[in-house]
Amino acid sequence: MRLVAACLLLCAIPAWADGDAGARADGGAAQGEVPPAEQPPPRAPLGVPRVMATPRASGGPVIELPPEDGGPAPPKGTAASPGASSEVSRTSIFSDLKSKAEAIINRTVLGGYGEFAFVKRQGEDSYFEARRVVAFLHAPIHERISFTTEIEFEHGGSPLKRDGALGAGEVQLEFAAVDLKFFDQFILRGGIILVPFGRFNINHDAPTQDLTDRPLVLTYLIPSTWFEAGAGLLGKQKLPGGVDLTWEAYVVNGFDAKIRDGLGYRAARGSKLQDNNDDKAVVGRLGFYFFGPIGRRTVQIDLGVSGYTGAYDRRGNRANLVGGDLALHVAGFELIAEYVRGFNDPGFDDDYPISTREAVPTALQGLFVEAHYHVMPNALRRRLPSWLRESVFTLAARYDLIDTDRNIKSSGDRQRVTFGLNYRFIEAVVWKHELQLDHVGGAQNPFAKPDLGYVTSLAFLY
Repeated sequence: MRLVAACLLLCAIPAWADGDAGARADGGAAQGEVPPAEQPPPRAPLGVPRVMATPRASGGPVIELPPEDGGPAPPKGTAASPGASSEVSRTSIFSDLKSKAEAIINRTVLGGYGEFAFVKRQGEDSYFEARRVVAFLHAPIHERISFTTEIEFEHGGSPLKRDGALGAGEVQLEFAAVDLKFFDQFILRGGIILVPFGRFNINHDAPTQDLTDRPLVLTYLIPSTWFEAGAGLLGKQKLPGGVDLTWEAYVVNGFDAKIRDGLGYRAARGSKLQDNNDDKAVVGRLGFYFFGPIGRRTVQIDLGVSGYTGAYDRRGNRANLVGGDLALHVAGFELIAEYVRGFNDPGFDDDYPISTREAVPTALQGLFVEAHYHVMPNALRRRLPSWLRESVFTLAARYDLIDTDRNIKSSGDRQRVTFGLNYRFIEAVVWKHELQLDHVGGAQNPFAKPDLGYVTSLAFLY
């Protein structure tokens, strides 16, 4: 009851708080206080809330929003002025929260994407699948400081029903980072970051892809979506010839010892809560990007090299990865490829009581090569409704190869050939179809009695 009464009293404070009632009775400054004519109240950048340290009877800071027109800050004596007395500054906490929420909402961008699929694989029951719904927020706190987050709900979130039993599902922060931009060449980033190993992991959103299932190498060797808690820097620099040089490098918690044949590095992804050793991993990508005319064609090229190194257990045994990636766009044709090679010190998965005690593979490798061709016959385009005049068909083909232990032949050796056809209604909405030919074990011809699979999905941005 006391809390309710206090809240009602605060809400009923009259407008005298906007006048001069907060001035000192003697009209002078307190001892040690600089007169306002000599030291004007500090100004926050336009549109950014300012937290004032003025004492309040209700406790906590007063939040002040600078005028939208960029005019002068409120004069001394108003409720939000740094010179106001504690009595005058006793603004309603509800007003403060309302102002703070309005300031954030007015600048924050909300978006996201979703993907729903139907899957039928040889020897398995078919099923509809709510693969993921992702929401992302971007808030420019300052012209040089921003916060971005991506929240993913996989398979409907939690709880998750699998094999008739309810269990924990996946609702997680895939990305949540603060950027401090000093220059284009020097941006500090900290939080939960997408690991910049290869191109696909940092450009993995379903609507931007022309095939539904991710490449095998991006599932097991580069465990996409691969995200870690850490900090580092990124930037870009224009070079002669129209080339942009880009870089990202971070210090992160890193892999643990759950590196194994069949799963590769997927189960070894680090925790956002703790690390299993005092050694931090270092990961980064150096990229070269060009967009412009070459001869009679406009060409887009993105070429990158990546590296990772870090201890995976408490004894200092290390996991090391190197990789290269390429994306080439010419007219309606695209070629995308990635290769990764892993080198691990010999060791065992024995860091935790629930560890398997299995040996860690010392050599792993994988690659994929994917080609797309975008086409829309003019005769068909003319017959489409006006809102579909920019739609396009895409023919796609991909070859996957992974070997999660190069020292033995096992089910961790897999090849896949995928043929796809999709229809992109608009740039943000695509309906995909693909036929998969899977071969497990050895390096034999993947067309020799492959396991067949069919996947169709609808992916969209919003």
